[in-house]
Amino acid sequence: MAAQKNPTQKKTLAGVVGVVAATLLFALVPKYEGEVLTTYYDPVGIATVCYGDTDPALAIPGKRYTREECLRSLEQKLIAHADPVISCTPDLAGHPNQLAAAVSLAYNIGPSAWLSYEVIAGCEDMEAGLPELYQGGPCFFGNDIARRRDLWVCWVWELIGDVLWTREISELKGASFAAQDAEIARLHEIYRMTRLVMDQTGMGEKPVEDMQRRYGTASVEGVILAGARPLTIATVARQAFEDRRVPTAIASSSP
Repeated sequence: MAAQKNPTQKKTLAGVVGVVAATLLFALVPKYEGEVLTTYYDPVGIATVCYGDTDPALAIPGKRYTREECLRSLEQKLIAHADPVISCTPDLAGHPNQLAAAVSLAYNIGPSAWLSYEVIAGCEDMEAGLPELYQGGPCFFGNDIARRRDLWVCWVWELIGDVLWTREISELKGASFAAQDAEIARLHEIYRMTRLVMDQTGMGEKPVEDMQRRYGTASVEGVILAGARPLTIATVARQAFEDRRVPTAIASSSP
């Protein structure tokens, strides 16, 4: 007779995503989110605690937790985000590095904004991502700022009708801030920039100020990715993908 599972037994993160992915998540999420054991208010006034957790049931103003309590809560939150990610993109189950990155992203933006391979593939187009096909229309730049560890990225979309076509994706690794400014200037020379939206979180404060001085505050917007803002942005992006209004370059490979 098979042993019956205890219905009160909680899932473990390792049991859901595997030991390797769980180990990566326990290392990466606290590193990137930071650890604060007493509830505080983030830059946009959202109560936050532990590892970027904004759940009102946990982030109680003035409440303090031990590290062990925060880690236990983090595990349950990661499980809650991992389940829909695996359900939506089951192929990730065999790729622990990619799975850990995907769950970490879902933890940041919310699982409801997660995109399946099918939705992304539906927007892939052979004519997207080709600068030579630029038609001279208004362009929107999205800039994720990084200096040493991550990629600096500037994504350029051209608005044609109600469709945002990917025209160019510029990536820099370990580039100086001067080189990043020069790359924005290069893109500005090629495309008719209507709006430049930049990640102002953390190290983004000065680059945003520099670009606003150069191109004007009417054209350059800094976005602080805190509180509900990442989920709001991701939800709008998901809707655009589902409506197939953002043709994008065909991925070179799958996970």
